[in-house]
Amino acid sequence: MSQHTLSVLVENKPSVLARVSLLLARRGFNIHSMAVGPTADEGLSRMTIVVDAPELEQVKKQLHKLVNVVRITELDPDESLEREIMMIRVAATAGKRGEILEIGTIFKATAIDVGSTSIAFTVGGEPRKINEVQYQTVSIDVSEMSTSDQIRAAIKALGGDGDCAGAITRVVLTGQPEQDLDIDRDALLHTAAQDFRYLDIVNRTDPPFDLEQIQDESTTRGAFVRMLHQQLAQAPESERAALQNALYYGLRAFAGQEIRRR
Repeated sequence: MSQHTLSVLVENKPSVLARVSLLLARRGFNIHSMAVGPTADEGLSRMTIVVDAPELEQVKKQLHKLVNVVRITELDPDESLEREIMMIRVAATAGKRGEILEIGTIFKATAIDVGSTSIAFTVGGEPRKINEVQYQTVSIDVSEMSTSDQIRAAIKALGGDGDCAGAITRVVLTGQPEQDLDIDRDALLHTAAQDFRYLDIVNRTDPPFDLEQIQDESTTRGAFVRMLHQQLAQAPESERAALQNALYYGLRAFAGQEIRRR
C-alpha cells in the first residue's frame, strides 16, 4: 500500500472536515495526517491529506462524491516541499534545566515555554529526518580507570554499538577518578567523535579526595580514614576491594555527596 499526499479544496462550511475523514475511514483508507487552512478566498479552505491507499483513483472518486469538495490535486513528492513540526514537553527540574536546553540546541529545537517543572520545545524539518533523530545518554564510571586511554577505549566501544553510532550520543563521565588522572574532554572528543553521528562528552566526575591531607585531620573523617588505611595494610587481597569501597562510600557520605554504586 502506497502513501499519497492530496491537496483538497473544499467549501469553508461546518462539518466538512468530519465528512471527509469519515468517508475515508469508512472506505478503509488509512489517514496518515490531515491539516486544514484558509485560502485567499474566504469561502474556501484547503485540506492537505496524507493517505495510505492501494489506488489513488479510488480515493479521488470517493472524495468527489462529497458536495463540498471543489478540486482535488495530488502533490508530486519530487516537486513538493514537505515539513513537519513536532512539539515536545520535557520534565525539567531546576537542576536539569540548563542541560535540557543545551540538548535542545543539538536538535535545533526552540524552547517556546519554560515552566517550573517542564520545558516545551518545537522542532521542524523533513518528516524523515525528524523520525530518524535518536538521542541517547550513556554514563561511564571512571572510578576504577587509571589512565585516559581506558576512558577513550570505553567511549570508542560505544561507537561500535549500532544504536549509539547512529544516534546523537551524550557520554556522561561519573564516579571519582584517581588523583593523578587527567580527563581532557577536548582530546577525548577529538579521538572518538568520528565513531558517532554526533558525540558530546560531559565530565560529571567528583573531585578526588586528598587522602594524605584527610589523615592528618583531627576530625571523625580523619580517624575514619586512618582506621581503614590500617585495615587495608593488614587485610588479605580478597578483602581489599570491600575495604576500598567502604573508604569510597564513607568519604562521599562525609562530604554529603550522593552514594553511587561503583
